[in-house]
Amino acid sequence: MCRLGRTIVFFSTKHSAHRAKILFGLAGLPPAAELHGNMTQAARLESLEKFRKVQIPTEFRSPPHASGAATSCAHSCYILCFL
Repeated sequence: MCRLGRTIVFFSTKHSAHRAKILFGLAGLPPAAELHGNMTQAARLESLEKFRKVQIPTEFRSPPHASGAATSCAHSCYILCFL
């Protein structure tokens, strides 16, 4: 992924976003966050905050959480979609 910026990757399902986060970790890549409907509100807010502060440079999202992409990426950010 990007060293200086952040990356948001959209998946068509919650399951796909969660699976990608797990595979990212198993592959030994830098930590990634996930944002989807199966998470508690507290977990969603924590994920967004870590991504906003660039503590975690990559975030996997499902479509209902697509609307927050612009606010999460005030600076350099890559957005990818896998549908």
